[in-house]
Amino acid sequence: MAPTEILARQHFAALEPLAEAAGVRMSVLTGRERGRTREQILGALAEGRIDILVGTHALFSEGVEFRDLGLAVVDETNIASACTNDSNSRAEARCRPTCSS
Repeated sequence: MAPTEILARQHFAALEPLAEAAGVRMSVLTGRERGRTREQILGALAEGRIDILVGTHALFSEGVEFRDLGLAVVDETNIASACTNDSNSRAEARCRPTCSS
């Protein structure tokens, strides 16, 4: 998930050739996708025909159903924003970046 549509589309453009070469099905979902295009993306996502979905907060909007979400990657700008907007100490602990391999 990227904080802006421009950044989401840049991520998609950078990853798409790699995904295609690896046989990974990829799509993008932002607020710009509407109507039939959005319905097609959401249908493919719910049926498991999209392996990687790059987008904005639209990824968490009504009607978006992931068949089997295994990993979510959030651009660090979103994490920083969430942390600065919440002064709760539990939120601060929640916002510490973690890495796993």
